[in-house]
Amino acid sequence: EHPMYISHRSMIDKFVAENVWNKSGVSPEAFTLADLLADPKMKETFEKTFVVINEKATLAEAKKAMLSRPRCSDVFVTKGGKQDEPAIGWLTNVEIALSG
Repeated sequence: EHPMYISHRSMIDKFVAENVWNKSGVSPEAFTLADLLADPKMKETFEKTFVVINEKATLAEAKKAMLSRPRCSDVFVTKGGKQDEPAIGWLTNVEIALSG
């Protein structure tokens, strides 16, 4: 499958907290991915906080790509570096930072 979204628990927690507060009586377990994506801020966050690189890219290139996008914390690896290709790898900002 190709990368479409990246979700972080902190964003899901924020969404649930805000929506449970605003919709009294709604159980957190009732929310779905569709609910998250219906929120324009959440959808943008899930769609725009990762980049895609090709399998031959170096860690330095991965870091540069990640830093080129605001709030980006994740890098997906595909054969040709295109988002519509299957993901064959995933790097987080922590892994990139630890690599030097």
